[in-house]
Amino acid sequence: MKTKKNFAFDFLYNVIAYAIPVFANQIIIQPTLGKMLSEDVYGSILTLINLINLIPFTVGNTLNNLRLIRNQEYLDKRVNGDFGILLSIGCFFALFLSTIGFKYFKNSVSSNELLFFIILSAVWFFREYYIVVFRLAIDYKNILFNNLIMGIGYLVGLFFFSIGFFGGYWELIYILGQLMSLSFIFWKGNKIFREKLVKTELFSKTLNMAILLLCANFLSSGLSNLDKLFIQPLLGNTAVSIYHASSVFTKIISTCTAPMAMVLLSYLSKKRTLERRTLILTFQLSFFVAICGYLFCVSFGRIFIQLLYPKYYYDAVLYIWITSANTMIALIISMIRPFTMKFCDIKWQIVVGILSNVGYFVGILLLIRKYNIWGVCISYCISLLIQLVTYSYIIFKKT
Repeated sequence: MKTKKNFAFDFLYNVIAYAIPVFANQIIIQPTLGKMLSEDVYGSILTLINLINLIPFTVGNTLNNLRLIRNQEYLDKRVNGDFGILLSIGCFFALFLSTIGFKYFKNSVSSNELLFFIILSAVWFFREYYIVVFRLAIDYKNILFNNLIMGIGYLVGLFFFSIGFFGGYWELIYILGQLMSLSFIFWKGNKIFREKLVKTELFSKTLNMAILLLCANFLSSGLSNLDKLFIQPLLGNTAVSIYHASSVFTKIISTCTAPMAMVLLSYLSKKRTLERRTLILTFQLSFFVAICGYLFCVSFGRIFIQLLYPKYYYDAVLYIWITSANTMIALIISMIRPFTMKFCDIKWQIVVGILSNVGYFVGILLLIRKYNIWGVCISYCISLLIQLVTYSYIIFKKT
C-alpha cells in the first residue's frame, strides 16, 4: 500500500509532467504561432486543436480510464484481452469523427492538410491510451520523463516550422512530439503493444461500461472544448483568438487539475470502499486551491496576456474575471469526478453530462448573439455550476 508520502511525490511528479507540454504549448508554441500568423489563420488552428481535444483525446482517455477501472477484475479472474478490440473500434470512431469535423471547420482543404490532420488525430489517440501502462503501475516518474520527451519534440517541431521546413503544416509540430512520446512508451512498456485481439467473458460488461463512460466523457469534454467550436462559426476565427488569449493564463494555472484527478483515480482504482473522510478532505483541498488560484489569476493574468498575446490584450483582458472563475470551478469538479467514476453507477456520468450540456446549449442560444464572447463565458459558467452541484449531491448521498 502506498503511503501518503508516496502519494504526494506521485502528485508532484504528475504536476511537473503535465506542466511540461502545457507550458511548451501555451507559453511558447501557441503564442509564437499567434505572432507569426494572422488572426484568422491562428483562430482556425486553435479551433482544430480543440477538435482534437474533443474527439481523439477524449476517446483515448476514456479507454485509458476504462483500463484503470476494469483492470483489477481482469487480474482477479486471470483473463487477458478485450482492450485490443476496444482500441481498434475506438481508433476508427475517433478518426471518422475527426475527419468530418475537420472538413466542417475548414472551408477549403488540401489532401496534405487532411492527411496530416488524420495522422495527428491517430497518434494523439494512441498516445493518450497507451500512457495507461505507467498509470497501471503507478509509475509517475516515467510519465514525467515521457512528457519531457514530448515537450522537447514540440519545441523541435516549432523550430522546424518557424524556418519553413514543415511547409506551413502546423500539424507536424505536434505529430513530432506525440511520436517521440509513443516511442518512449513502447521502449518502457512494450508488452501492452503486443496484446492480442481476443474476446473474453468480461467483454460485454467492459463494452457496456466503455459506451457509457465514452458518452459521459464526451458530454464532459464537450463543455471544455465546445466553446471555441461554437465561437468559430458564429463569431469568427478572430473571436476565437481573443477568447483563447483571455483564458491562456488560467489554463496554465489549472495544469495541476488533470494530474490531481489522474493520481486520485489511480489510487481509488485500488480501493473497494468510499471513505467519507477522504472525500471531505478532497473537497476542502480543492476549494482552497480554487480560491487561491482565482485570486492569483485575476491579479497576474493580465500581465501574462500582455506578454504572450500583445495584439489581443485590450480585447482579451475584459474576460479574465469570468474565464478565471470558470477554470477554478472546473478544477473543483475534476477532483470530485474520480470519486463518482469509481464508486457510483456510471449512469450518473451521463445524467450530469446531459444536465450541464442542456444548460450550456440553452445559455448559448439565448446569450451569444447579444453578448458575443461574454455569452459563451456565462453559459459555460452555468453549465459548470450544474455539474458541481449535481456531482456533490450524488457522491455525498453515496456516503
